[in-house]
This record gives sequence, C-alpha cells and structure tokens, in this order.
Amino acid sequence: MSSIVITGSTKGVGRGLANEFAKLGHNVVITSRRQADIASVTEEMNNKSKGRIIGQVCDISDKNQLEALWDLAKTEFNTVDYWINNAGYASGQSKVHEVPESLIHSMIDTNSLGTLFGSQVAITGFRKQGSGNLYNMLGGSFDGKRITPGMGVYSSTKASINIMTKYFVSENKNTNITIGSISPGVLITDNWLNEQKRLSAEEWKKVNQW
Repeated sequence: MSSIVITGSTKGVGRGLANEFAKLGHNVVITSRRQADIASVTEEMNNKSKGRIIGQVCDISDKNQLEALWDLAKTEFNTVDYWINNAGYASGQSKVHEVPESLIHSMIDTNSLGTLFGSQVAITGFRKQGSGNLYNMLGGSFDGKRITPGMGVYSSTKASINIMTKYFVSENKNTNITIGSISPGVLITDNWLNEQKRLSAEEWKKVNQW
C-alpha cells in the first residue's frame, strides 16, 4: 500500500481524503496546527481504518516544519508516495483594498507560500527517492471566471497556486514525478456558511451565476 502526506487534514476536505485513503489500507500522515486535533483524529481513524495513521503539528508557512514532516513520513513508512498540499486559509472580510494586513498575511503565507514550500519539499524528496506524486489544492474561483464578493485575496492566492503548479509540471516532465491539481469547486464548509450569512440573498444569487 502507498504512504500519503496530506496537509491540513484534521477537518474538511483533507480529513475526507485521509479517511478514504485509510479505508483502502493506505498509510496516511495528517497535519494540523493543533496537537489536540491530531491526537483525537489519529486515535479515531486508527480504530476503524485498515491503514496506519500518524500525525504531526505543522505550520506550512515554515519550510523547516514541512521538511520535518517529510522526514517523519519517510522514517515511518520508508517512502512517500503521495504528497497533497491541502491546507489553506480563507477569509471573505471585505473588498480587497480594505482587507486587514493580518488577514492578507494569513492567506498569502498559508496558501501561496505554504503550497510553494510544500511542493519544493515534496519534489526534492521525490527526486531523491526516484518517484512520487504531488497534488495541489485549488479553490472554486482560481481562474477568475466568477467573482465572489470579499474573496479577492483568497482567490488570488489560489490563482497563484494554479500557475505555480503548471511550472512544476513543466520543470519535472522528464522525471518519474506526477504533478497535478485538485479543484473541488465551492465546498459547504463552516467558513462558507459564515460567508453566506455575511452576504445578502441578492449577492449570493450573483455569486452563484457561472
């Protein structure tokens, strides 16, 4: 069976991916910024999964922590077959020119830098071991075809991931590394529900017109 690293995987899409891989018998490394979340999720998943689940606290905006995450997976499972950069941060605070500096840093540091650093760590490791599979998570509005009020900074970070991934694909064509992206579209998450409350019915009607 394969070994899979999934960042941001104690809840949401990351948790869903981890659950499904584990059910199939794969070994999974999950991450969160909170040790308590990792402890509870690994215990729960190990009680019902065929694969082995381990976890580590990881702030993906810190490349050293991502390198430590790779080392953990490599040490425990001998190889890293898949690396999925799923962790992300979204906030629909206001119009782009009004978004607080702290939120801008949170979204860019987590989404753009975190995915960049995670990809660098994974590709470097894959090249050393001879193969691997890297997937980066895109959002529902990364291509600019739809404008979601208040989500300009977030969407811009996801657009940067889209371009970044294309470069990684081009630069690793002649290797045994598969690189791609996952675009799940608009997801019904706690954050999405909060945004829905923030917008009027008329605004959401416009948002959901493709």
